[in-house]
Amino acid sequence: MWRSKDMTREEIAAFTRTFRAVYELSVLNDDMALFLHREYEEPGGTVAITGNQSMFLEITSPGGWQNCDPPVARGWKVVAGNPRAVTAEPKYHFVLA
Repeated sequence: MWRSKDMTREEIAAFTRTFRAVYELSVLNDDMALFLHREYEEPGGTVAITGNQSMFLEITSPGGWQNCDPPVARGWKVVAGNPRAVTAEPKYHFVLA
């Protein structure tokens, strides 16, 4: 499942650092990706994430997250994680009880 959120430039920078740290520490990171869509001279942009750590990552930047389509349209670029995750099927499914 893909999730997206509009963020300011500062929020994007902080969230990218957090995402990269979680990605590097996670053993199950094949389906993790962080994409960014930003128009030229826009003060912020939209991030899209997927992966088995998405719920944890959303907690680090609460509020505003919504379901979205995979970021395959023009203008999206991979910022961190596995760029092939956009077409990959998730391998791991976790349910919090």
